[in-house]
Amino acid sequence: MTTTAISSTTASAASGSIVLNSAENIHIYSSVDLNVGESVSLEVTPDAGVTWIPVIDQEFRGVLLSDTVQSQMVSGPGTFRLVKTATAVATAIYYDA
Repeated sequence: MTTTAISSTTASAASGSIVLNSAENIHIYSSVDLNVGESVSLEVTPDAGVTWIPVIDQEFRGVLLSDTVQSQMVSGPGTFRLVKTATAVATAIYYDA
């Protein structure tokens, strides 16, 4: 099932909370290819959305989608959100469970 995390827009935007249980995975992708300098990052919250912390590891390094990576898998457990930079063309961000 496809879910719209961020509706199509050129403005920077953040998704709502995406809750993944242990061993749950989602496939994240954009409606159009991102350009150089445009990205979608992944953040996690330890306190039900009061504080958001960028997920920075050897795989993501803070950026989930970019001009060179158009789709990515994310695994739980955790409560996450996606943050899109401003884009030259209207871009939506989706995920499939």
